[in-house]
Amino acid sequence: MTSLVNRHAINEAKETMQDKFPIMVKYFLEDSAAYIEGIKNGIDEDDMEKVKHNSHTLKSSSRQLGADGIADAAMKIESISIKIIEGEAKDDSLLKNLLQEVSDAFILVEPEYKKML
Repeated sequence: MTSLVNRHAINEAKETMQDKFPIMVKYFLEDSAAYIEGIKNGIDEDDMEKVKHNSHTLKSSSRQLGADGIADAAMKIESISIKIIEGEAKDDSLLKNLLQEVSDAFILVEPEYKKML
């Protein structure tokens, strides 16, 4: 099982971003909630391009700031949405489970990231 928070990645981000790190964490928290909502809306609207876009962006920003649990779930969502877009898969039922996984991971890490502001 993946750790929800990668301390090494957080420390690297702090070192790289220096005094901008708290601002990036603030944006990460705000944007992640919006990306998760975008994934949900995309699933509800059967819009896999929306799912792909939001999950890709969520994956990247989460990985950069060490939120590996969120990044891993978002990567799975992105992969499934691409397969559906390309016609390699038709069943999107797994997406709702993965959406719950990414939502739960965000709820668990959010307080820890708020301490970094």
